Amino acid sequence: MRYVFIVLVFICSFYAQAQSINEIKDDKRYLWGEGKATSIRGADKHALDDIISQISVQVSSSFDMKSKETRINDDFNFSSSSEGAIGTFSQGTLNNTKRIIVENEPNAHVFRYILRSEIDKIFDARATKIKDFYYSSVKYAKERRIADAIKYAYWGNILLNSHPYSFELSIENERGETKKLNSEFGLLINNIYENIIFELSNIEASENLKTVVLDIKYKGEPIGNLDYTYWDGVDWSSVYSAKDGIGVAELSGSSTDLENLKIKVEYEFMYEARIDKELEGVLSIAKPIPFPKAYVNLKISKSQKPKKNNVGLPIPVETIVDQLIAFPRNAKKDLFSDHGLEVYEKLMKYGNAKLLNKDNLKSYDFGGKKYVRGLEYLFSFSGNKKFVETVVLELNESNKVDNISFGLSEVAIKSIDGKPWENGVKKTIIHFLENYKTAYALKRIDYIESIFADDAIIITGYLVEVDPVPEVYADNKIVKYNRYDKKQYLKKLEYSFNSKEYINLKFEESKILQSGKHSNQFGIQIKQNYFSANYGDQGYLFLFVEFNDQNIPLIHVRTWQPEKSPDGFIYGLGDF
Repeated sequence: MRYVFIVLVFICSFYAQAQSINEIKDDKRYLWGEGKATSIRGADKHALDDIISQISVQVSSSFDMKSKETRINDDFNFSSSSEGAIGTFSQGTLNNTKRIIVENEPNAHVFRYILRSEIDKIFDARATKIKDFYYSSVKYAKERRIADAIKYAYWGNILLNSHPYSFELSIENERGETKKLNSEFGLLINNIYENIIFELSNIEASENLKTVVLDIKYKGEPIGNLDYTYWDGVDWSSVYSAKDGIGVAELSGSSTDLENLKIKVEYEFMYEARIDKELEGVLSIAKPIPFPKAYVNLKISKSQKPKKNNVGLPIPVETIVDQLIAFPRNAKKDLFSDHGLEVYEKLMKYGNAKLLNKDNLKSYDFGGKKYVRGLEYLFSFSGNKKFVETVVLELNESNKVDNISFGLSEVAIKSIDGKPWENGVKKTIIHFLENYKTAYALKRIDYIESIFADDAIIITGYLVEVDPVPEVYADNKIVKYNRYDKKQYLKKLEYSFNSKEYINLKFEESKILQSGKHSNQFGIQIKQNYFSANYGDQGYLFLFVEFNDQNIPLIHVRTWQPEKSPDGFIYGLGDF
């Protein structure tokens, strides 16, 4: 009787499931799909593909990009297939899809279903990202961070063209007017291009190499950042990243005879798109949007602009700087302290460092040391990545170079200078952020170890893909967090350093709060892009830092999260 009962239970269970499937098929509130294969995974994929194809049909009335072109500017029409665009919604964004396994392997049969109302939530999430990209672009353009402004405007435009209801999406522009996004993105990008000016700053020529130093402005002011390539007569160069108005073009061989330099301002940022899998998926299937205004012709000749004088440098500082400039790769060791020499040698090995610009140097005293800002270096890596960094020299009481760091951008420095704090507090934070950024670039485990408290709390978040489980769609992304102590974190970091040719940190935005009116403790929130030859990510860094009487930093808390929470939460002072 026991076995008869078990069989009856199984039959009833199967019957109830079958009834459920039939009811779902007849219920117009659902979209559903079925798949069969030799494995559950294969059958599951077929079932999901079935749903995706139905989503394409559902929105085809308002989104048929095979037969319709969207005019984004006067020079180009963009078109793409609805199948490809809708398909990008399935990669980790089709959440809340239920699953019923009708039959197990080897004759696997899977049934998937989703409420039609859930599909609009998927579209709403992408619409939110598109609008965030628009507002980010506007913000960065105001700050003259033009690489970031163009990047988010272009990415937002591409995502917009992948949205089934793109013609219905609106935005409130800077004038308080409600406008359609499909026109505002084109206006935004073209307006940015119209305000970028390239000028010849200097030419340095050797036997078979001509280095053209560029002066790049946006609305008459030095540009914060900009990515570009140039035509060398045979091919387009690798991508160069300009900073604080300084760019460069390196011409060799027959290209040294060029009288005009054709420059293309970068806007796709395919390399950086790796930090967002959804965006990367859309860019991989979308046709690139060419912008004629992204191309600039600059006349280059043998004549040079008069060199600017570095007035106001103290004599000992000027002497040291002159010697570094004269022998940029073979500076005399007696110019440095032991620590300064170690950092300088690391710097020279970092991307084949090349001195570009030594104009407009300025110095100041702080905390018993002298600081020199304004040296511009070009760093080149085998992955065709080249970027300009401002280098800051720190001289000790004996007028020897005791430390070297990569400077923050002028925009970032001005944002800190605008805080209602004492001048010494501002400089302390600027120097800390510069040293922090440099330590990761030059892989200085010794410095990183010195600035973390022994009992520091270190939390690292990362995105994971959920494995297939009954009732829940497998590709839903979730964030998991690991907590490390100082020793564990440093060990993990050292392994990471050893596996990467280079590391470059870009701070997009920051928010710095003082824990009390006269406190020496600060909470620093930073949106950070992390790039290396084999890896890239974007996320939000929080540091709880204390500065002692000598302004030496001590990090008590470090957190990293790849995304803000749905309600916009980022770790901050109030959480620790």
